[in-house]
Amino acid sequence: MFVGNTGAVLLAMGLAHNKSVWKVDLSGNGIGDVACQALGELLLANDTLQ
Repeated sequence: MFVGNTGAVLLAMGLAHNKSVWKVDLSGNGIGDVACQALGELLLANDTLQ
C-alpha cells in the first residue's frame, strides 16, 4: 500500500499517543519533508515506537 505524504502525516497524528504499535515501516512510500517533519514530531511524543 502506498501511503504518500498525506497518509504519512495522518498516520503520525494517529500514532502520536498510541501505546500498542511499536514498529512502522514506511520504506518505499515516497514521503517528503512535511511528512518527515510530522514523523519526527511523532517520535518525540511517542516512546513506544522504536
